Amino acid sequence: MKQFLLFFFVSIGLSLSAQLNITPTPISVEDLPTAQDIQVDFTIENMDPAGEASFLWRIANIDEKPAEWEIHICDINLCYFHTIHTCPENMPNVLDPGASHVFQYHVNPEGHEAEFTGVFELFNADDPETVLSVVEITVNTLLSSSEDIDDVQNFAIYPNPTAESFQIKHDNNVGSIAIYNIIGKQMENHIHTTGKIYDVSDFRKGMYFVRLFDREGQTLKSIRLNKE
Repeated sequence: MKQFLLFFFVSIGLSLSAQLNITPTPISVEDLPTAQDIQVDFTIENMDPAGEASFLWRIANIDEKPAEWEIHICDINLCYFHTIHTCPENMPNVLDPGASHVFQYHVNPEGHEAEFTGVFELFNADDPETVLSVVEITVNTLLSSSEDIDDVQNFAIYPNPTAESFQIKHDNNVGSIAIYNIIGKQMENHIHTTGKIYDVSDFRKGMYFVRLFDREGQTLKSIRLNKE
C-alpha cells in the first residue's frame, strides 16, 4: 500500500511538471541603472488540454541579488510588494486546461550598476522540494561607456507633471516609446520622431512610466510621468 501511495504522488508530480511550460527561457535584459522600473514579461502555459494546473512560485536565489535592487513579481492573482519573493500558500496560481498567463518580473535597480540572474521556480504546494519548471532571468545594468552615462542624464520628458501632453528632450536617438501604468501594464506604444508630442489627456490621474527605446529596440531610459 505504501509503495502504491508513493508511486501515486510521484506520478502526480511528474504529470504537473509536464503540464507547465515557460517561454521564453532563459531571459536576458540589458538596461540602464536608473531608479525606474525594468519589466520582464514571460508566459506560463498549461499544456494539458484536459487538466487544471495549480502551482506556487519563488525566486530561489533572492538572497544573492544586489542589495540596492528591489524585485517584485506580478502573477495571476496579484502584483506583490518587493519584499515578497515566494507565492503565499493560500494564493496558488491556477490555469485552466490549455490556458496561459503573462507573468511580470520587475526590477528597480535604484541607479546601481550590477548584474543578477534570478532563478524563478514553479513548485507544487504539497511538495515544495520538487521544482516543476524554472526560468533564469538575467538583468544587466552595467554601463559600457561614458556615452551611456550621458544618455541617462540628458533624457527627460516635459512638462512633467502634465494634464494634456508631453515631449521628450534630447530625443535624437529615440526610436520608439511605450507608456506603462504603475503595475506595469502597457497603455500605449509609438514610433518616435524628433519633436513629437504625446497626448495623455484621456489618461487617469496618477503615475505612469515612459520607456524610451533606440532604433534597434534597446531600452535607453525609463522615466516617471505624473498625470494631473
